[in-house]
Amino acid sequence: MTVRQRGTVNGVTFVSLEDETSIVNVIIWPDVFERYHKEILGSSMAGVYGQWQREGERGT
Repeated sequence: MTVRQRGTVNGVTFVSLEDETSIVNVIIWPDVFERYHKEILGSSMAGVYGQWQREGERGT
């Protein structure tokens, strides 16, 4: 996890996850954050399930 920002719009948490190829921005809704806050705050690795959205084209 590279960046975590909490306390923004309506209690939504924004997280940026990075690997050797790129960065993905994750939105964590307040009820999900409250349910998994120990894992979100204390983990060094994360798996994310949800709906993916991509904007723009990536160059090669």
